[in-house]
Amino acid sequence: MTYCDHRFRPSLCFRQLAMGTLCLVVLFIGGMLHAQESPDWDAREWRVEVRPGYAYLTDGGDNSHGATVGAMAGWRFYDSLSLKLDLDYSQFGLAKGDPGVRFLEMALGFNYDIDVLWVIPSIGTGVGPLFRRYEGHDWDTQAAWHIMGALVYPFSSLMAIGIEARAHLVVTDFNQDPLYLTFVAKLQMAF
Repeated sequence: MTYCDHRFRPSLCFRQLAMGTLCLVVLFIGGMLHAQESPDWDAREWRVEVRPGYAYLTDGGDNSHGATVGAMAGWRFYDSLSLKLDLDYSQFGLAKGDPGVRFLEMALGFNYDIDVLWVIPSIGTGVGPLFRRYEGHDWDTQAAWHIMGALVYPFSSLMAIGIEARAHLVVTDFNQDPLYLTFVAKLQMAF
């Protein structure tokens, strides 16, 4: 069984969260080692990020909590506007008795950085397939989109840390059932 219950049994969702955190640490150390004389954060065109965190799902009145891990690769093509490719995986069923649900979203979209402060607010959107699997069922696919808001602090010319909230929405179901939210810490690297 892949549930994470209150007795803290090791399971897939905790391993994913641990792997995401390990990736953040490795990228952080690598960025600090290479953050020598280089162009400013704003002058860099390519960005990658990893983001482990918390996921929330309400589906037909049932609420589930879970772990999420995401990644993004992006290219800033005009001033503060970036084209991005996102990948988000979430697994629900952290409490015993919660339904086991897995979500995988791939999205192509845009981010806009509002670069006026020492902390950079960012907004974005994306669209793509959302793969869902409820425990005991096959994977199903629907078109989905997401909206996000983030705060990012570039602490070197190569690296930034931040927080992000994201709502993942099914295109054909505008009454927002299921409602799928993620809240993450993120680490970005710029090239």
